[in-house]
Amino acid sequence: MNYKKIMFVFGASVLLLAACAGEEKGTEVEIEEEKSDATKSDEAEVESATEVDDALEELRTALEELKPKEVAANGDDSTILNPNIAEMTEGVVEVLYTNKEPSYAHDMDGFIITIDEYQVTKVSDVNRDSEYLFKDNVEGYVVTALATYENKRSNPVYYTGFASILMDDRFDEVNGDRFKLVPREDVLQSDDPASVNKYPAGFKKQGFLSFVMTNEQYDKLKETKPKLIIAGGASEREDMREAYMEEAVFDFIFNEDSKEKTVSGPDYYRDDLTNQNIADKKMIFEKKDIGQKLDIEGVEVTLEGVQYTEIRPTAEYADTFRNFADDGIVAVTVKLNVDNKSDEIVRLGGIQSILSVDDGEFRYLNQGSLEPDMLKTIEPGKSSEKLHVFLIDKYEFDRHENFELIFGPFSGDDGKKIFKGRDLLFKLPR
Repeated sequence: MNYKKIMFVFGASVLLLAACAGEEKGTEVEIEEEKSDATKSDEAEVESATEVDDALEELRTALEELKPKEVAANGDDSTILNPNIAEMTEGVVEVLYTNKEPSYAHDMDGFIITIDEYQVTKVSDVNRDSEYLFKDNVEGYVVTALATYENKRSNPVYYTGFASILMDDRFDEVNGDRFKLVPREDVLQSDDPASVNKYPAGFKKQGFLSFVMTNEQYDKLKETKPKLIIAGGASEREDMREAYMEEAVFDFIFNEDSKEKTVSGPDYYRDDLTNQNIADKKMIFEKKDIGQKLDIEGVEVTLEGVQYTEIRPTAEYADTFRNFADDGIVAVTVKLNVDNKSDEIVRLGGIQSILSVDDGEFRYLNQGSLEPDMLKTIEPGKSSEKLHVFLIDKYEFDRHENFELIFGPFSGDDGKKIFKGRDLLFKLPR
């Protein structure tokens, strides 16, 4: 056997393997170098993409900050009723309370104003141009009312009245504004180019009213018994004479707590002691659904009920009652319905009635300034509610036993007595 040859072959094989190994090693180095270059390129691309994403995110954030900001409370009533608040103020709008069925309506003989829905919102971080709305503050509150004006009369009606939220008294009100935070197309006004306050027959439009409040005014809602008032004043005459002057007054519910108090509390007659927050009442005795009817020359008067309440004047009106004794005051509020089937116009404010006590031993005159219908008249064929209010020192009331209402005499549209000055006599339950 030729060992040398074998050794050569083996040696060649080793050299071949070594050479192959050398080639593979060199290839691995080249591949690793190529991978390193590719990795660096990929990392650069990833880093570049990340920077682009970060820039886009910053741009989105900046654009989002430029948009009007809206924050809605949880629940079905969280939708913002008037998005223009956020758009115009660039502020954060938070829904606090929504009343979708307030049932506030004022029918002025066919000219009807209805509050269909309203919403209480807090507005904060407003722009500089909107600070004046909140007495130069960057936050406050807005009550938005969705209202409808409708003229069902056969003639045009002039109306310049407004709605307001009353707090302490008539000098402490927030008026509903048809223009503030309301776009032009939603302004509640007529399309008549000659007069935006002249509403033609058949007119009907829905739009917003804005009640703008400072923080202090909103806080006062919690301390008082706020009322929403829709003013009277609808007239078919441009000089506003012969207008329907009676206003409509409603308890203004602004949160769940005030809703509960309104629903669970006594249903007091809406004399001006209640409507104008003149005094707080505590029920002593009431009798409703009496239904006693009396007639005088075609005018049918029905005694519907009577309430005896102990009243405590509010701080703003305390001095008005200074002539009463310190141990308390009792208000007697009598509710009647007057159905005018006569040919005469009857002036409700002209009915000067007397509360006769204990067979005439004491006689009390009605307090016309506390009766909400002083300016109202009843045309033939029409009917209306009438409230009479009488005030008595509590110590005197406690010893009285028998009460009678002498209703009348009546007066006509010119203020003169009608029906020969006669009156009607009702016996009141006690």
